[in-house]
Amino acid sequence: SDDSMNFCQELLKRYGVAVVPGIGFGSEGYFRFSYAADIVTIREGIRRIEKFVRELQQG
Repeated sequence: SDDSMNFCQELLKRYGVAVVPGIGFGSEGYFRFSYAADIVTIREGIRRIEKFVRELQQG
């Protein structure tokens, strides 16, 4: 399955947040992200991820 790949591509396309699909690490259904940024940027990224996930849940 490429669900984590699709998730990551859509998140980047819609919200400008880059994450890595978990399938590349043997963990389909998950993703990884770097937290090597300032806390303001990290919080904004998490806010965008939350918004994206809510959209997916609503259909």
